Amino acid sequence: MAVETLSGEFASAVGPLHGLFGNTKTWFGRYNWSTTVVEDGDIRKALKLPGHILVVGGELWAGDLDSGSETLDIDVGWASNGGGAATYSMSLPNGATYTFTNAAENASATGFINSGVLTGDGVTDLFASGINYRPVPLITGPLYFSHETQVQFEVNAPSATPAAAQMWLFLRYIGL
Repeated sequence: MAVETLSGEFASAVGPLHGLFGNTKTWFGRYNWSTTVVEDGDIRKALKLPGHILVVGGELWAGDLDSGSETLDIDVGWASNGGGAATYSMSLPNGATYTFTNAAENASATGFINSGVLTGDGVTDLFASGINYRPVPLITGPLYFSHETQVQFEVNAPSATPAAAQMWLFLRYIGL
């Protein structure tokens, strides 16, 4: 089978940008995974971020996509947005300036989430078994996207026993 790129329902709709300066917006995307076997390198387009934003957080929620020996690994990243090394400088109240560089100058398969194996095992007092959850860890701070950017799921390791389930990605950002 050949590696393929497919799109979810929200893959081409650009997230909202209107509103007051500095308020947080959330955009989401979904892909319905079927019982079709996926391959390493397969891409599923999830959502499109608007340009000139700072992503400040998010999370991934999915059902149990691998009902067998649990080998499925799907990461969350982006395609290059053509913005090169564009920057955005923010003046801070103390007079300092902080400059953000376009995160999508280059494509990144794991820019938002390097998921590891999606087991579907529950976490006591957080969620039941059959659910996968991953936060978007922005350990270096907010990520600047200078142009519209395609966000996508990329398969690293196929499932042993594929199961039909939904995968939802929610990203929070500030329009600049």
